[in-house]
Amino acid sequence: MWEPFLQNSPLIELALSDTSFHGKLPSSIGQITNLQVLVLFDCRFFGPIPSSLGNLTKLMSLNLGGHNAFIGDLPSSLTNLTQLHKLGLSHLKSKPERLTSWLRHLNRLTYLSLNYINLGSENEITSVIANLTSVTYLDLEYTQLTGRIPHWLMNQTQLYFLSLSGNQLEGPISPEIAQLANLFELSLSDNRNLTGNFGIFLKLKHLRILRLSGVKLTFLGNHSNNESVPMLNSLNLDSCHLTEFPQFLRSQNDFNYWSSATTFKDVYLNGLWMLLKGAYIHSTSLTTT
Repeated sequence: MWEPFLQNSPLIELALSDTSFHGKLPSSIGQITNLQVLVLFDCRFFGPIPSSLGNLTKLMSLNLGGHNAFIGDLPSSLTNLTQLHKLGLSHLKSKPERLTSWLRHLNRLTYLSLNYINLGSENEITSVIANLTSVTYLDLEYTQLTGRIPHWLMNQTQLYFLSLSGNQLEGPISPEIAQLANLFELSLSDNRNLTGNFGIFLKLKHLRILRLSGVKLTFLGNHSNNESVPMLNSLNLDSCHLTEFPQFLRSQNDFNYWSSATTFKDVYLNGLWMLLKGAYIHSTSLTTT
């Protein structure tokens, strides 16, 4: 049983993620008006989100996602939380109209996680996200996006993290994705039928983590070892229909994870071993002819 939160408490951060806290979130949480950080990710809360949460107008970081089981609409009072910089709502079940209305008021957001929320046919909410041009972290995994990779994403030039994995995206990956020059981590895995030339990703000089499982890739055979390429730490090319060893990998020396469910032929195994020495190698079959 929760004890009521004290009115005008000096508490400024309440982080309960991955704990066994459960039950209904008490309305008295709205009395902690000095709170700046509230993280309830992967707890076991259920029931409606109390409207009193809208009293926490100093909040800069809020995460209600994960294994919580909140029900009902998002309270309209949440539009008062205009100071938010970080917002996590993964797995949340709510009417898209309420979420859209709330996001319109959050022009300071730099972190947004909406994975496992159905955005597939909601053009209005994606147009609102498109206007959040200060976002640096955007997680839209398993949001049932369909069609081509949204063109508006190419204007999100502040992004350092972008995940579109687990959707129904298809068609060619636009070379314009290279405009996202600040990307550190990019995941496009497990979509319906994405295709692309790997050379596009070599233009992302700050990229360190790249997940392309299931993307049908082609490689430019004339890539020069003298060209500047990103130094990847982690690369997933599972089920990418590769027929030869990607030559750009010869310039890599910082791997700690490599995965490709592919059989490569004509590989110089000694050179590959030096390349991947110390890395975790998963699902790769190597043969020579």
